[in-house]
Amino acid sequence: MDSINQKEINLNLIKNYQKLIKSNQNYSDITLKIGENLKEFNCHKSILSCQSPFFDVYLKENQVEEIIFKEISEENMKQIIQFIYTGNIQINELNLIEILNLSIKFKLELLYKLIEKLIIKDFNLNYFFEIFGKFNNLSINLKEKCDKFIQNNLKIILENEKFEKLNQKSISKIIEIIQKDSQKQNEIPIITLIKNLEKWVSNKVEKEKEKKKMMKTFIDQITIKTIQNLINIDTITIQKISENQMIPNEFISYLFSSKMQKDKDEKIKRIEKEKKEKDQQIEEMRIEEEQRIQEEKRIQEEKEIQRKQKEREYKESQEYKEMQEKRENQEKENQEILQTVFKESKIIQDTNYIQYLKEWIPNDELFKKMELGFSAINDGFSNKKFYSRCKGKTESLAIIKTRNNCIFGGFTEIGFVPKKGFSKGFKSNGKWEVDKNAFIFTLKNPTNYPPSKFNYLNGSCIYQSPSNTIWFGNGGYIGIKDLSTKKGISDFGYRDQGFEMPLGMKYGEESRNFFAGSKSWNIAEVEVYFN
Repeated sequence: MDSINQKEINLNLIKNYQKLIKSNQNYSDITLKIGENLKEFNCHKSILSCQSPFFDVYLKENQVEEIIFKEISEENMKQIIQFIYTGNIQINELNLIEILNLSIKFKLELLYKLIEKLIIKDFNLNYFFEIFGKFNNLSINLKEKCDKFIQNNLKIILENEKFEKLNQKSISKIIEIIQKDSQKQNEIPIITLIKNLEKWVSNKVEKEKEKKKMMKTFIDQITIKTIQNLINIDTITIQKISENQMIPNEFISYLFSSKMQKDKDEKIKRIEKEKKEKDQQIEEMRIEEEQRIQEEKRIQEEKEIQRKQKEREYKESQEYKEMQEKRENQEKENQEILQTVFKESKIIQDTNYIQYLKEWIPNDELFKKMELGFSAINDGFSNKKFYSRCKGKTESLAIIKTRNNCIFGGFTEIGFVPKKGFSKGFKSNGKWEVDKNAFIFTLKNPTNYPPSKFNYLNGSCIYQSPSNTIWFGNGGYIGIKDLSTKKGISDFGYRDQGFEMPLGMKYGEESRNFFAGSKSWNIAEVEVYFN
């Protein structure tokens, strides 16, 4: 559906739902009475149940026609109903927290996520005190945001007047975060923490006995490790703390003992530091001497490398000249072969593959004297022409090019057609021959496997038949039956009889697709060379 039309449809739906809100009692089947004045909102059970899990459960369990929410303001409930019906809502900083509370109450997940993003984006001290400790169902994101805010703004939180309004669970949570964050602990003096705890207890508890009991609960929660991190212990600080009547005596005793232990520890640390500095000086001298020796060794090794490099460069220079001369001679020879052996070839038209063929043919002179004996393009795609041209020819090189530009073939010393032809001694199914000097090859294939030769392996490898033309390997490693169809097959590796395979390759789809990309392929040209 067109995106513009869909948008128009969505806007129309919202408009219609807005009409439902404003339609007073038309079609409504439940009334929400809101606030102290019991302002009436005519609603629809089906919509409330569909959008709010709270209403869904409530209306299933209670067959009612009205629900009263005195604790909710008229304006906030109006916004909630607007969101339930249309997905739209007007939120500002004044009603943000109240709407958050209502989204939790009515289990409006999308509204909760929307407000959560707004709060996290502009999180501040006011949001912290409004949220922290007041909601039991805060999301992980808001909980993490509150925890991180405590870690980064601990002193401001402790000194803020709203600190006294937090509940005991919130105070315990703040102490817990202080315990976990050792880096922030050093920034908050113990006296500041205790002072604010004292104010909080005095504000919440009236009886003196209960005050001491609650204060002890908080002090016990502050572990010894936390106190050690929070306070830079000195006598003046301890005296100020001891003046507080609500602080347990055992806590004061701990501070005094900590002071003595701290002084002792500092003396030990000072002695250890001096020893460490001396040991470090000795180690630096040792390292410096070792580096001097290593540098001398490096210089000697570098000189030796330079000497060998010069010697190697000289040798390589001589070898390079010889290699370059050899390459030039090879290229010259390959150009001659291209102009003689392959002068009429439609497949071999440059020297890229000639060096491989020259190395693979067992007799170099034989290769140089070869001529194009049969070309499917020139002579026709005909078995009869093939038999006529290749009859009695030994030492034959067949090169095949497919329609998808793959190039491959094979060499045989016994040839493809016997000297006497197929008139006698041949059944219609042909005759297998052993040719230990035969091989097949690939020059260009779909897998970019490098030009390679695959030697004779075992068994009969050449099939001479009046119903075939070129046939290497049992099952047709490379085979062409009827040239007129312009099709060939490759069942490379069949029964492991005939020729070697690439290292690690096994018979299967990979081997059948090796030469031309598939077992069956279309012929573009077939050329056979012999003397």
